[in-house]
Amino acid sequence: MLNAEQLLNDIRDANLSFLVLAQAMIREDADSAKELLGMSEHVAELIGQLSPQQVVRMASRNLTLCTLRVEDDIAFSLLTDRHTPAMHGRSMGMGAGIAALAA
Repeated sequence: MLNAEQLLNDIRDANLSFLVLAQAMIREDADSAKELLGMSEHVAELIGQLSPQQVVRMASRNLTLCTLRVEDDIAFSLLTDRHTPAMHGRSMGMGAGIAALAA
């Protein structure tokens, strides 16, 4: 069972990971990033311009900065193992950004 302190640390870690990934995606291809991350032009510009210190400060908030979006067709496909090439490509879009950060 998670205690409150561990939960807050996990939220901060998730926020930092999200902001670093979002910033990298925005700087690489802002239009695609906005679509994949579901954010407005204004929010994308703000995140793209954050300094490393601002990213850390923003990530340290005790509420999550991102939400999980599961589209029905993708969720159904993943749950039933009925992957189509188009859906597989869409679900892999975020993985390419993560792989680029890890390299």
